[in-house]
Amino acid sequence: MFIDQANKVINYKIAYCGPGLAGRSTNLQYIYDSLGCDPIGIKYRSEFSTFTSEEEGFIKCFSFVPPNLSLYYEHKIRLHLCRTISNTYHPLSEQLLLNNIDGFVFIADSMKARNDANLAALITLKTNLHTMFYDFDKIPQVFQLNKRDLPNIMSKDDLIKELSCNNLAVVFEAIAYKGIGVFESLKSVIRQIFSNTKKQVDDYLSGRLHTF
Repeated sequence: MFIDQANKVINYKIAYCGPGLAGRSTNLQYIYDSLGCDPIGIKYRSEFSTFTSEEEGFIKCFSFVPPNLSLYYEHKIRLHLCRTISNTYHPLSEQLLLNNIDGFVFIADSMKARNDANLAALITLKTNLHTMFYDFDKIPQVFQLNKRDLPNIMSKDDLIKELSCNNLAVVFEAIAYKGIGVFESLKSVIRQIFSNTKKQVDDYLSGRLHTF
């Protein structure tokens, strides 16, 4: 979270994680295109941007101000949605992606043949978050089970069990290219982020907290 006092904007970063080809890009593209269909939405939507570290780690992001969200202490809310560009694991890209995140959406591939890829991506995510001093269990998060319209997929219950989602985990089934489960996942992680940061934001903007 970053509060831009000069422009009165509260910025939140949401990472879209998961194995390659699971639907991270499809999710972001659907959200981006949907905002472009709304004259109000496109007014507050940025273009896609590519960011790189000195060692060539790449992520792709766009940001937008939710058009129907009220001002908070006279500040706008701007959401930054990001994913890695490569469909293969790149440690520097993952670190760039996870740096300063407020929450994440993990996109799992429902196909049975992709279960090992899901587990590898989840283990990598947990390891990277631990290395960067995040507590995995305390970060706002959503698990999206994508590609539910395809044959040879795992059942919802089996996939949740494989991912070791606890009873408190928020899980949505999705067909991302149709938009099914896309905004549900986004709205859920946003609600968790707002709840998680409300006291800190309140204290800072009301003057009770001078620095983060």
